[in-house]
Amino acid sequence: MRKEPASADTLGIMDSIHHTGLVIVNTLDRIVWANSAARALLGAALDPGTPLCEACPGLPKAGEAARGSRILDVTQSPIMGPSGSPTGEVLVSLRDVTHEKQQEERIRFLASVLDRAAGGITIIDPSLRIVYVNEAQAAMHNYSVGELVGKTIDVFCDPGEIGRLEELIFAAGEQEGSWTGEAVNYTKDGRAIPVLLSVSMLRNADGSLSSIVGVAKDIHTYKELEQDMRAYSDNLARLVSERTRQLERSRDELEMMFDAVSDFMFVVDRSFNVVRANRFSAAFFHSRRRDLLGKQCYRVWADSDHPCPGCPAARVFEKSKSAFAARLIGDERVHVWAYPMNGSDSRSQDAPSLAFCYGKIMTKELAVEERMQQAEKMASLGYLAAGIAHELRNPLGTILAAEYALRSRIASHDPEVARAFDTIERSIDRSTGIISNLLDFSRKGDWSMRQLNLSEIIGQVLALEQDSLKKQGIEVEMSIPQLPEIIGSPDGLRQVFFNIVHNAVQAMPEGGRLTLTAKSVGQTAVRVEVSDTGAGISPDDLPRVFDPFFTTKEPGQGTGLGLSICYREVERHRGHVRVSNRLGRGVRVEVELPCTRARTDGERKESTYND
Repeated sequence: MRKEPASADTLGIMDSIHHTGLVIVNTLDRIVWANSAARALLGAALDPGTPLCEACPGLPKAGEAARGSRILDVTQSPIMGPSGSPTGEVLVSLRDVTHEKQQEERIRFLASVLDRAAGGITIIDPSLRIVYVNEAQAAMHNYSVGELVGKTIDVFCDPGEIGRLEELIFAAGEQEGSWTGEAVNYTKDGRAIPVLLSVSMLRNADGSLSSIVGVAKDIHTYKELEQDMRAYSDNLARLVSERTRQLERSRDELEMMFDAVSDFMFVVDRSFNVVRANRFSAAFFHSRRRDLLGKQCYRVWADSDHPCPGCPAARVFEKSKSAFAARLIGDERVHVWAYPMNGSDSRSQDAPSLAFCYGKIMTKELAVEERMQQAEKMASLGYLAAGIAHELRNPLGTILAAEYALRSRIASHDPEVARAFDTIERSIDRSTGIISNLLDFSRKGDWSMRQLNLSEIIGQVLALEQDSLKKQGIEVEMSIPQLPEIIGSPDGLRQVFFNIVHNAVQAMPEGGRLTLTAKSVGQTAVRVEVSDTGAGISPDDLPRVFDPFFTTKEPGQGTGLGLSICYREVERHRGHVRVSNRLGRGVRVEVELPCTRARTDGERKESTYND
């Protein structure tokens, strides 16, 4: 059969095809014709008459062939003549499938990645049918991959929830292109699984929806953990609340204890700022508690710009151990103890950040202690004075007798001798007076007391001092109403008030005013006050006024036993005596005596001094 060659028109059309290489070979596999695309794909001249196997070694008759960096798909088909019978020639088609192969490889790689992903991945089409599902998604729901592909997504969801979920996904997807939220999926056996679902909308070039990719992560473990954490949190909150209430109760109890103490209690920091103070401290300084907080303690206590000398809090911060100091606040004598402590925000356990200070007003206690010491001293000196007085009385009597004997035997008109004898006699009289005072001071006295009126006793004393008062020009002011009778020794009380009035008169040699007042103290006592307008007593001397032999008078003007005898006699009457100094304005002496003897033998009144 004669071969019918392809027409020129047909070959021209075939040559214009650029995406496919076409080669016509005869029965001897020799090239009859090749288009430009074939030459380009094979990189050969493909001259007619050349065997194809020589022009392109290794080119298969069908299948894929690698030519350089390209992959070619080779197919052969016989060329049919007009009558429909083969012409004997074969058309070899060459198509470059490099890009397709690369895409296929990429798709296989991505499929492999998706299959190995830990999360469940599902791809659905716009009609919500599953077109792809990875192994993790299928296993999560107890399905095989084959069971899920082609199904709608309600295979995962509760039919009652699918509409709401679709509405949420599509509403968010239209605006943002993606949606993330929690959902509940169901396994093949109906078990609910909480999942975190992320959905992305994939669109075509024209904006139409291509597919929907959903990534689901099983969060049931997190949900269980969340429930456990919520339960733990609730329990912790309950415990914290209960502990807070306990701490508040403890704080309130501590605050009540802090405020119940009728002593100073306060806390200062290292800058001496008051950070805590009890109610007593605020009341003592006539301040509100909140007004004390933040102030330096030395400004509150001493109205000073610097820490007080010997401050116990300063020693606490310096030596990290407790300290003590005595302070005078106004008229009150206060003992202060300071202890180291640390605040809740303190970083160091060695250096205290705070000092707890406790102060106790000791004025009365110290006065009692001093009175006890004074009483013990007076008792001891009384016994000593009695012994000395008795020992001195006899030699003085002998000296006086000798003086009388010498005076009678020496008949001398020499005035010097007479003055010498007078001096001896006056000295003996003075010494005898001192001895009498010592004996009065030391004697226990006569306890056979009787009812008496103090107004009469004071009147008798003023009568005895009448000459001195007139001579020195001293004005007397007396306000002594009718007083209740007391039980006492007339001689003893007469001696008490004589000594007091006599001291006042001696304190005003240039004149002045002597004031005597008396009044009842309740139903149990009578108080007498004697004031002068003399020079007063030095504060340093005031604590010693009751000491025997202590005097501020010029030598020879006093024995220093007057107030000591007063102290002893008032104590014997179960009363008390106070001396108050008014430096430059005189001295005031207060004597308080009981109206009756309705006191137990162990009861004892105070004898004090006050500045």
